[in-house]
Parts: sequence; structure tokens; C-alpha cells
Amino acid sequence: MFKNILTVFMLWAPLTFAGESGLDFKIRFEKLDGLEAGAGVIFDGNTVGTVEKVFFTEEGDYIVDVVVKDSFKNAATEFSTFYIVEPPDRSDKAAVEIILARKGGNLIKSGSTVTGSNNAGAVPEQWIDIFKNKMTDIKDRFHELSREFSEIPESEEMRKLEKSLEDLTEDLKKTGDSIRKKLKEDVLDNLEQELEKLRERLKELDREKEMKPLDNQIKKIREI
Repeated sequence: MFKNILTVFMLWAPLTFAGESGLDFKIRFEKLDGLEAGAGVIFDGNTVGTVEKVFFTEEGDYIVDVVVKDSFKNAATEFSTFYIVEPPDRSDKAAVEIILARKGGNLIKSGSTVTGSNNAGAVPEQWIDIFKNKMTDIKDRFHELSREFSEIPESEEMRKLEKSLEDLTEDLKKTGDSIRKKLKEDVLDNLEQELEKLRERLKELDREKEMKPLDNQIKKIREI
């Protein structure tokens, strides 16, 4: 009798964390990169779950069973990407890291299988496409301003550009911390180059004061 109770407890225990239940699902990876059962699941530097089981499939890839604490289950959504990484404590064991591309979205269903990535540190393609299109639009506005400033009524096109930057800022706010950091590096580098070109053009026209709203918007992006 005692043996049966102990067996049930051992099966149930991995799905709980100090009295807290967890969300269990599977992640498919092409390679394990040293990942083993018992490794941690990490989100924003915190251990939020565990790797319960790892097995090799007939298709030649790997299925990793994980459990994420209920208090962190909102990190496991349709907008999440799962990577195999070196853990924060620099131990020999690899870990699974959750990168949340944006807030919200439907939770991963218990028992379902999602596809992970072995390309740690990469920005999910969905966000690359979104920001590539937005940056193309903003760059076009910068170039249009530089070419036709003498014919544009004061501040009219600047307001349109400012609105584009505001929209970009709001989209950056929707991303997770890790993704936002990577995107900001590219976004700010591109924006500041275009901003300086525009500043020089405005100086020639003695309209440099019109840069203030754009400078303020760039400051907001830096502070996100």
C-alpha cells in the first residue's frame, strides 16, 4: 500500500512546485545541445519550470517534456519561442529558455507539442517582418522630408513622421524584454542615422527647432 502511494507521489510531484501546480507540454527540437531531464526552464532569468523527460523520435528529432509553474504559465503562449541555452548559473547543464515575443496571446494547451529553436538569441521571424516593414515606412518618410522640405508646410510631414515613431514605440512595448533589447539596438541605430541626416537638412533651412518632437520620441524608445 505504502509503495503504491509513494509511486503516485513520485509521478505527481514533478507537476507541482512547492504546492503549486504546473502547465505541462512538449517541445520538439532538432538537436538537444546537452539538454537532459532535470534541467530548468528559464524565463527572464528566473527558473520557472523543469524538463521532465527527453526522448529521440522516429523522425530523427527530439521531444522534450516540460512543466512550467502555474504562476508563470502566461510566459508559455502562442507568442513564445523556446531555445536550448546555457543556464544563468553557468553550470554544465543546458536549459530551456522561453522568449516571449509579445504580451498576451493564447496559452499553450496542456499536453500539446510546440516547435522549439536551436538558434538561441535569434529574434522571431514574426517580429523581424513587422519591424522591417515599419522601418522601411519610417525611412521613406525621412527621405521624403529631406527631398521636399522646401515645399512642405511647416510641421505637417513632421507630425506624420512623429506618429510613425509613436506607433513603433507602442509595438516595442508589446515585445518581451529579451526581444525588445535586440530590436531596440537595430531600430535606434537606424533611426539615429536618419535623424542626423534630417537635422542637417533642417539646419540649412533654419528649421532645426522642428526636430524637438522627433528627439523626444527617440528618447521614449531608449527608455522603454
